[in-house]
Amino acid sequence: MDELMTSIDIGLKDINSRIPDINEGGCGIFATLLHDELVQLGMMTHAVVFNDMLPVWQVYHVALKHDGYYFDSDGVHKVMNNYNYAIESLMPMDVLHSEAGDSSLWHDGFNRELIPDLKKEIRTLGARVLTQKRESEI
Repeated sequence: MDELMTSIDIGLKDINSRIPDINEGGCGIFATLLHDELVQLGMMTHAVVFNDMLPVWQVYHVALKHDGYYFDSDGVHKVMNNYNYAIESLMPMDVLHSEAGDSSLWHDGFNRELIPDLKKEIRTLGARVLTQKRESEI
């Protein structure tokens, strides 16, 4: 993992330690917010959905994928199979943006009142990593 990915990994884990229960119903909103920041870094990500059967009956987790790496609130991963998800499929970002805001589609363990804090944390991470990226390009 290069220096930029390591910084993102550390930052995501830090956010996860301060915003409770992201993966208890907030992974979709987390993925949309993170996607928007990673685009600013020139990293085009795809939303991936993890579930247990086809057709999709229940989404267990949403993460982002870029260049062989997965991004979620647990950090940056090369593989996600240690989470015991059977099936991985792509989800169009416009669909995720639409569905992430509908609380009835997600587990209620994540306190959606924390979304503004989550957004602020992810933007701060994005700004920090963008600065690091620009300094490394000089």
